[in-house]
Amino acid sequence: MDRLRRVIGNRSVAVFCQGPSISFLEDKHLPSYVCYASMNRWMAAEKRILWPRGLQSQVLFSAALPRISEEWENIKEFIEQPLDCVYLTRPTALRHFVTLLKDEGNEFIKLNRHRILPLICEGDRFTPPEDAVQLYDPAPFEVLTVGTLVAVLLKSGVQRISVFGADGGEARDGQMYYGEEGYGDKNIADGRRTIPRDTVNLSAGWKSLEHLSKGEDGEKGFEARGKVVNANPESKLTCWEIVSIEEGLEWLGA
Repeated sequence: MDRLRRVIGNRSVAVFCQGPSISFLEDKHLPSYVCYASMNRWMAAEKRILWPRGLQSQVLFSAALPRISEEWENIKEFIEQPLDCVYLTRPTALRHFVTLLKDEGNEFIKLNRHRILPLICEGDRFTPPEDAVQLYDPAPFEVLTVGTLVAVLLKSGVQRISVFGADGGEARDGQMYYGEEGYGDKNIADGRRTIPRDTVNLSAGWKSLEHLSKGEDGEKGFEARGKVVNANPESKLTCWEIVSIEEGLEWLGA
């Protein structure tokens, strides 16, 4: 957990999801003193929103092995970037790296291990690395990626988090993702099937997830450690206070 704290410092964190509403940030001023955290298919927002402003994500989380395979070259570039960063993933991904990189895999992990933080997820059936973080006991529902990312940020001590693009389903025009042209029909169809269900589960189950959380100090709960706002008034994800895009930026100190 110390490597995540090292990267974030005392900064607020802006979490970028891939819902279409994140497009509203394209014409907004984004502060340079905030830590930006992204997940899964993050490159569309990185290229269109952050890079034009001279910004980039310093925290990245991906756990699904198919997504890791599809995004591997981008993940590798993220880990090797000059700016200090941390890549959050599940322990099984460390073995997956060896498969993806073949003979270079073990050397890559050895050189960059200080930038990789494993998070114990359900389904990891082998002994995890000693530095792996267990956020909560096994949950009674599939936890959305954004739920796990927010949980680890709160556990690390972040006081202010604004979540952008957590729409919880398709937009009014039927769009499911920001940068949807890069997803493929199967991934879009999978999103339409799973995201609304998982959004309902996380909205209803966040408090129970807090109860299952494991604090380093023995205390339970995430929210006591910091506050999260969801910066999309039309979001279907209701476990955090819903605010406007502008209010989400203000919460970061912008």
